[in-house]
Amino acid sequence: MLMRPRVTGEAVEQGRLGERPLGRVGTTLDLRVDYQPPALDALSVDLGINYTGDRAARIDNSLFIPERATIDLGTRYRFKLGRSPAEVRAQIANLTNTFGWNVTGGGGFQFIPSRRFNLSLSADF
Repeated sequence: MLMRPRVTGEAVEQGRLGERPLGRVGTTLDLRVDYQPPALDALSVDLGINYTGDRAARIDNSLFIPERATIDLGTRYRFKLGRSPAEVRAQIANLTNTFGWNVTGGGGFQFIPSRRFNLSLSADF
């Protein structure tokens, strides 16, 4: 998604507000790939890459949060649990342990989660 969000009006002309809205990014790219090897139909691997451009961190545009990219890597294994279909999923989110901040609605800051490992089991009973 490519956008060009802008703030206009008297407050911008007077320098009280910057042209870039607080916390909005102009560029967001999200790529998700899921691969299932033909010989192993119960197994799949997935890769996610997310890129976000820089964003204004102050209403006067005197501070910006830099651009960043994060990578997620996961796998799924599908099987039967008794007669019920089930799957186990493992994922490493933020694989490269990228550090960054988000701007919250009130203009506060919240850091993005660091590298983490998720493991889940789900079944249809």
